[in-house]
Amino acid sequence: MQKDYEPLETARRMGMHKSQVTLTATEQVIVEMVARMRMQHDRQAGARATVYAGDALKREIESFGAEVAFCKMFGVYPDLNAEHHEPWDAVVKGYTVDVKHTVRPDGRLLVKAKSRSQLPDYYALMTGTYPTYKIVGTIKADDVIRSENLDRSLHYPAYAVPQERLIGG
Repeated sequence: MQKDYEPLETARRMGMHKSQVTLTATEQVIVEMVARMRMQHDRQAGARATVYAGDALKREIESFGAEVAFCKMFGVYPDLNAEHHEPWDAVVKGYTVDVKHTVRPDGRLLVKAKSRSQLPDYYALMTGTYPTYKIVGTIKADDVIRSENLDRSLHYPAYAVPQERLIGG
């Protein structure tokens, strides 16, 4: 087994690869509360949200729900801090993972193209709609942040990786 893909190997060994998780009613209450707290914190801090169509709170709930589902799959505790500052959402077996989400079943993993002082070890892509999610795959961050992955045709420049290139995709 290659150590480079330890988070995905852990999922496979635990029978979770491409599995679906539905958050419980209690987990949903926590997700909705933390999502509201994060939005309020960001507004107070003057952070600007990326402009998308639709409801910002719903998007935050969808996104944080995917993070919590990922953590549930891997048996790790999610970051419930409203001041979420780390460039990752979970630590699995010592590897940092930034969880990305799309409601599109065939959607790509997207990472905003911006300067970063620190990268996670991996990105993970979750698909689905709140409160049910599926893990699609993972990829090393260094394999994402490459000029050939840069897509400037989106609402914002982003690194875009199709599911076929994810480990497990």
